[in-house]
Amino acid sequence: FRRIRISDLEDSLSQLCVPESISTLLKDLIEPGHDDWCAFHSLEDVSAELKQIVDKPNVFLFGEDEDTGPKGVLNFGGDIVGRMAALSSLLEAAARTVMADNGPNNLVLIGGNCGSGKTYLVEKVRDSLPENGWMYLTCKFDRLMQAGVSTIASAFELFFQRIASLANEGGDDGGIILSVQNNLSVSGIVALSELIPSLCTLYPAVFASIVSYDSSEEEDVSCEDNNIGNFTMDEGIISNAGTLKNRLHYLFRRLVHAISRPEHPVLLFLDDLQWIGES
Repeated sequence: FRRIRISDLEDSLSQLCVPESISTLLKDLIEPGHDDWCAFHSLEDVSAELKQIVDKPNVFLFGEDEDTGPKGVLNFGGDIVGRMAALSSLLEAAARTVMADNGPNNLVLIGGNCGSGKTYLVEKVRDSLPENGWMYLTCKFDRLMQAGVSTIASAFELFFQRIASLANEGGDDGGIILSVQNNLSVSGIVALSELIPSLCTLYPAVFASIVSYDSSEEEDVSCEDNNIGNFTMDEGIISNAGTLKNRLHYLFRRLVHAISRPEHPVLLFLDDLQWIGES
């Protein structure tokens, strides 16, 4: 193998379109060191080189620079370009939401051609908001799967997964768990858990009470009898809402009300809203 001329090896590797990093490694293995220099002194050195290639394929296999990105591609860094007016308008809307009494809701629609940077603009807004203030929830609609409610629920699922993880670690959830408990009824928690499974983890007593009720011959089991906490009773309001769709709308409004407050407002980003289903 050492008898192969390096020039012939280079030609062969070039014809096979072998990445430069692999070609260099093979040549260093074949070509003996000179002037007391050698690329590899042990198998461990070779293994470390290969691991580096595997860990950073974009850099070592595709010629991408860690700082500037792919070769031949313009990279403007993390700064937003040509959208400062739009960015300022969004930040002003956020400021109005926080500063005004009773915290009015604000709906902001962002339109533009595909690839014009709408999502990136919202991400810059998120990065510009105070770290300990706003809570950021996001979901993305799909042209092939027009499932509106379940898509929106996925944003809350990720949020409550973080809350559950925080609670398990003994962290401060900012009173969110108690606030949801005080703003939603038992039936509301159960109904939302079909779309937001993490609620089962946060409120195990609620679902334990359902099992207890199913296995009991008693027809009337109160919240106190099941020790499920200080949940509000809004079944009458929900049942009068009519359809299941109206009920879910009501429950999601209560949920947003429960987790948001002046010191912790919610930014809910609905990406690619044009693909939402009519339902």
